[in-house]
Amino acid sequence: MSKSELEVHNLQCFAGISRTSLKLGDVSRGFTIAQDISDTQMVIEIAIVCENMNQTFEAAQLYEKSGLAEKAASLYIQLKMFKQVNPLMKKIKSPKLLILLAKAKESD
Repeated sequence: MSKSELEVHNLQCFAGISRTSLKLGDVSRGFTIAQDISDTQMVIEIAIVCENMNQTFEAAQLYEKSGLAEKAASLYIQLKMFKQVNPLMKKIKSPKLLILLAKAKESD
């Protein structure tokens, strides 16, 4: 097994450990491992697991890490965490999301 194959294998193993930890309720361990993963697609998959497990804040952070600013902003808006949304505003193009943010800030 070459060095690059070994690195990919280890990365896949860590992603699996992260997903499994999240599904078993060990959110801090799963999230910590996910933060160290560099593969964008794997981070998105872990973010989806977080979202399905109602770990919205962790999912938002992982979406943000993977470059999905609009998805992250949407979750931060749901959580009424407007300070986390502000840095993402330059990347948001969706009028629907901008309207949602405005309405959420008005009601807050």
